Amino acid sequence: MNRENIQFNKLQIFLSSCSHFITDVYQSFIIGLIPILTLKFNLSLFKVGLLTATGTIANSLFSPIFGYFSDRHGLKYYLIAGPLFTSIF
Repeated sequence: MNRENIQFNKLQIFLSSCSHFITDVYQSFIIGLIPILTLKFNLSLFKVGLLTATGTIANSLFSPIFGYFSDRHGLKYYLIAGPLFTSIF
């Protein structure tokens, strides 16, 4: 490997790690909002727990599916689309 490929691989790993970190923080952010959600929208703790569990279960179900497609079609597009998709939904 030449020096440019090593630097490019480090950049890819860094960007991938940052996007994974942001996605995980985004998913965990709702836990801090539980008291606000219960008061503002008059939700029970069960409903807020259901909302949190739905997000976690959806993430667990879709991760292998997106992993399969990224293995078949290339990782580059899914590295871009994954955080974008997560931030919208």
